[in-house]
Amino acid sequence: MKISARNIVISALLTWAVGLFMAVSAHNAGAQSVINVSGTTWVGTDSEGRYYEYSFQPDGAMYYKSPTGFWKNGTWKQDGNSIYMETNNKYSEYQGTITGTHMEGRAWNVKPEQWTWVADLRNPPSPPSTTGSIPNVSGTTWVGTDSDGDYYEYTFRPDGALYYKSPSGFWTNGTWKQDGNSIYMETNKKYSEYQGTITGTHMEGRAWNVVNKHWTWVADLQNAPPSSSISGVPSVSGTTWSGADSLDNHYDYEFRPDGSLRYSYETGSFTDGTWRQDGDSIYMSMNNKYSERLGRITGTHMEGNAWNVVNKHWTWGADLRIPASASVPAYTGNVVSLDGTTWIVAETNGDNDIFNFLPGGTLSYSYQNGSYTNGTWKQDGDSVYIEMNHKYVEYHGKISGSHIDGTASNVKGHHWTWTADMRSSATAPTP
Repeated sequence: MKISARNIVISALLTWAVGLFMAVSAHNAGAQSVINVSGTTWVGTDSEGRYYEYSFQPDGAMYYKSPTGFWKNGTWKQDGNSIYMETNNKYSEYQGTITGTHMEGRAWNVKPEQWTWVADLRNPPSPPSTTGSIPNVSGTTWVGTDSDGDYYEYTFRPDGALYYKSPSGFWTNGTWKQDGNSIYMETNKKYSEYQGTITGTHMEGRAWNVVNKHWTWVADLQNAPPSSSISGVPSVSGTTWSGADSLDNHYDYEFRPDGSLRYSYETGSFTDGTWRQDGDSIYMSMNNKYSERLGRITGTHMEGNAWNVVNKHWTWGADLRIPASASVPAYTGNVVSLDGTTWIVAETNGDNDIFNFLPGGTLSYSYQNGSYTNGTWKQDGDSVYIEMNHKYVEYHGKISGSHIDGTASNVKGHHWTWTADMRSSATAPTP
């Protein structure tokens, strides 16, 4: 049987087309399987052994926790399975690849230094339910936008109250009801109302208000529900936390085991507060609910929103204070302990200091403007961390014999380096 050249060409073209289609389909299937990182948190380490947490906010902002503290000065972009991050106005930049619930890549900074990093999704999505069960939204927070492009956060309180963050501020005057996969919300005594449908970790619907305006909205579960995502969060009972609010007031919060809250700030110390913890969620009230605070705990950091009876709203943050009883080991390997020593410090910002590492973790320091005792210090082997004036300035350094080299930064975003040499030497460790 003779086969014409025309048929051979057509057969070859068909074979090529089918192969191309399958390759494109496979590529698209792979691209579709890539997680959208918006609203998720990933945790991991870098090649220097430092631990990080990256929270990808839906608006493109990145919140992150590093060895130096909790920061909100980052941004992120995702293009398929490629992820880009930058922190502190591109002081550091990260480029990586996402594979399932894992990402890894390289990083660099302005010095220039280069390193590698890895991170994994903290709360991987559960496999699709075969029973079609609908999650209970009680105790969860969902984030999203509306058809006007405005960003919202909805926190569904177990008592039926709805706390929400909108472009105009943080509010607690809403309520919610769930009936299976149907969700209803109203805000400000039904000034606005929302009706939607829940599908897995996504909800969407329509909304209207009393002036007959109509729009649509969507929201996604911010993190796993508290019952499963915060099992490892320790109780704050018996601990003290310190931090500043957006009104420039500095607070100390003492969470007493009986549920009472002792708090101190510029005007005095008071014991008329109460507190409640629900997993990683913390609530505080002061002066018979004259003011209230609601926040989320992440490791040794907590932050959130606050409001009072005259409808004033602001934000706050706090960090776990190191117990005064925390002891520092005399030596770690052959590295001298800083405990009880004095060091002469030179900084590239022009300051010359004297650091006194007092027992118990207190730092006394002197420089051109005077002497102060509002600093703390921690040593982990050959690494030292120092903060002054409630973390207005922070220092990180590496100890090598009787010498320290390190970096420093302040809340204004300034960065510099520093060195120190020991004045009063400790007894050398025995090999």
